[in-house]
Amino acid sequence: MVSSFLFSFNTDLKDTHLPHKLNNPFSKNPTKIAQLAAQEFQEYIEIETPNWDHDFKIDKGKMFGVLVVALTDGTLAYLATVSGKLKGDSTSNRFTPSVFNDETDDFFINKGMSELTAIGQQIKNSKSDKEKVELTELRKQKSYSLQQRLFENYKFLNIKGDSKNVIEIF
Repeated sequence: MVSSFLFSFNTDLKDTHLPHKLNNPFSKNPTKIAQLAAQEFQEYIEIETPNWDHDFKIDKGKMFGVLVVALTDGTLAYLATVSGKLKGDSTSNRFTPSVFNDETDDFFINKGMSELTAIGQQIKNSKSDKEKVELTELRKQKSYSLQQRLFENYKFLNIKGDSKNVIEIF
């Protein structure tokens, strides 16, 4: 692991309880240590965003994530990244690189995101409440399907060389 991807905690962690197993990242109740890492990462993002060619006030909906790790010396740190791409390929060299190559599988992620954007525009332009509800439901279903396909394509290897995708892991 490249140490430049590791973020050291600024918070004193001596009284912080550590979970005994990996938590579900989709849970609505993140652990205290995950909350601390997220809070510190948000502070980092706030400092870094002026260096990026991305306006979060205009282009909303970007997801960032953290993963707390224990180092061989027993200290804790965290890895952090952004899901997807920021405008102009803005990023930080501290972000953990993606495990997904968006140019694979005939660019399904790009096509899917374009389709979701088009439906979002239809929702904005809709004059009918009924049509808006139908379009919102359609966007929700397509977004879920795209996310599932994406998770099926995020593959990780364990120390034995066995491969599993995100859905199989969680």
